[in-house]
Amino acid sequence: MTDNLNNLEQLGMGKAFQAQLCQMLEKVQLLQDFERAEIEKLSHYCGAYKAENGVVIFKEGEKSHFMCLLVDGRVNIFKENKQVATIRAGKSMGEMSMVDGYPHSATAISDEDSEFILFTHFQFENLCEENPSIGLKLYKAISKLMSLRLRQTTGTLIDYL
Repeated sequence: MTDNLNNLEQLGMGKAFQAQLCQMLEKVQLLQDFERAEIEKLSHYCGAYKAENGVVIFKEGEKSHFMCLLVDGRVNIFKENKQVATIRAGKSMGEMSMVDGYPHSATAISDEDSEFILFTHFQFENLCEENPSIGLKLYKAISKLMSLRLRQTTGTLIDYL
C-alpha cells in the first residue's frame, strides 16, 4: 500500500475492535445518512489508525489508494508544497485516490495527534461486491462530496479570473 502507513499506529480492526470502529464511523460527516446496521457492516472493511503530529499520512503522487475519515485531530493538505486546506475531525480526505485508483493529488500531514479510519481501494471494492447497497450509498456520498468540492473550487477560481 504505502511506506507512510509504517509511520502510523494501528489502533484496531476486525471483530475485536468493531464496537470502537462503529463509534468512530458515526462521528464522520460523510456517513451521516447511514443507519447503525450499515455502519456495522462498513466497520468490517476498514481499520483505525493514529498519526502523531507532523506525520505524513500520504504524499502527492504516491500510488497508495486509500481514503481517511478523520475522527479526531487536524490534518493539513498541501499541493506542490503549498498548504491548500485543513481537514478537521468529522471530515474526509483521499477520496479520489480510493475511488479512481490514481495517485494522491496532494500531501496530507497531521497538524496534531490525529485518529482516523482508513478505507483502501481493495476494501472498497470488496464492500461493493459483498454489500452492493452499502457500497453504492458510500459511493454516492463520496460523489456528492467531490462534486461540492469541485463547485467550491470553481467558485474560487472564478474569483481569480
